[in-house]
Amino acid sequence: MGGKSSRMGKDKSWINYHGKPQCYMAYELLENFCSKTFLCCNSAQKNLISKDYKLIEDLPQYAAHGPISALLTAGENFPNDSIFLLGCDYPFIEKIDLEVLINSRDERHSAYCLFNETIQIPEPLIAIYEPIAVTQAKRNFESKNYSLRDLLFQLNSKMIPASSRCISIDTMEASLNALAVTNKS
Repeated sequence: MGGKSSRMGKDKSWINYHGKPQCYMAYELLENFCSKTFLCCNSAQKNLISKDYKLIEDLPQYAAHGPISALLTAGENFPNDSIFLLGCDYPFIEKIDLEVLINSRDERHSAYCLFNETIQIPEPLIAIYEPIAVTQAKRNFESKNYSLRDLLFQLNSKMIPASSRCISIDTMEASLNALAVTNKS
């Protein structure tokens, strides 16, 4: 949740699509699959987070570089663990979507992500990164390549077709449309 939300124009992690801020919804979804769950945030957000949720603040050396900041910060804190990233800009994602990703894991791949077939791109914020992938992300960061999508293409990534629910809401217009849908249900 530590990004700038520049396309949205406001912090999208606090948008309330389902009765609570989206960052809390993502956290609670991940709790079903992870032994440790955290909100990875920037320094400005850390005091806004309810004490009911554990957090990790972006490490200064990685801060303000987009989603790679969260991956590298989590990797530094848990160097031997796989990192499951779930962005807070997917208000329609469901538990079953994450189950598909979890069940796709095998020993041949270093990263797993959902793949948006409509626009033909991997979703780097609905992804699991093994420790070797975090190591490569650090190398990319040192080379000033901050793109997790590039990282997924670089690695031996397994890309699993995403359901139509896995759509990123990252503009104000898309957010207003999503709010209209979620407020009807």
